[in-house]
Amino acid sequence: MIQVLQIAPKHVPDFWGQARGCLQRTIEQDQGKIQFTHVLDYLVAGEWQLWAIKEQGSWLAAATTSIEDYPRYKTLAINLVGGRHMRRWLPDFAKAMEAFGRAQGCATLEGYGREAWGRALQRYGWNPALTVFERKL
Repeated sequence: MIQVLQIAPKHVPDFWGQARGCLQRTIEQDQGKIQFTHVLDYLVAGEWQLWAIKEQGSWLAAATTSIEDYPRYKTLAINLVGGRHMRRWLPDFAKAMEAFGRAQGCATLEGYGREAWGRALQRYGWNPALTVFERKL
């Protein structure tokens, strides 16, 4: 059975080793925009939420979210996701994020990722909203 568990900010340091291991590749692919120390600071301060995705007590994945308060509505932003065996846990994770977002008064969910995420999320009702272009200066 898959469990999607929110880790309280005061307990983040206790589980940071497992979460960091899951998120390692995601952070490395983020092109230097964020480092683990930044993520940990956001989580401990309660600005972001940490999620453990577990099966039979073992970590399969970790994710971080934040609640973004736009002028017209709030959204639950899924900032970082990393781990293994995504096909096993993605349906439960999607349901958990929808429930948490609704409970926080969010009108939408948003996520950032590589194109492969778009293909995986389509079956859960996600649609591409925009494309980000970047140029180094």
